[in-house]
Amino acid sequence: MISTEDRQFAHELANALNDKHSMANYMRFVRDVPRDVLTTARDRALGVRDEDVLVSRGAIFTGIINEYLNDIHAGAGH
Repeated sequence: MISTEDRQFAHELANALNDKHSMANYMRFVRDVPRDVLTTARDRALGVRDEDVLVSRGAIFTGIINEYLNDIHAGAGH
């Protein structure tokens, strides 16, 4: 079960990235990823210039988090 604080943080991420339709992903990220990684990824996604955003800032954020998760899983296999 996700805490009220984590649920609020997931909503904050989704709102900041204008990606409310992906709330289930943000809930999962908040559950599985350290908060400092999430805030760094959010800041990186928000820092991309508008003209360089190909799909959405939410997609950029998700890509950063998925890369982090892949790195963690790859490291666990060693």
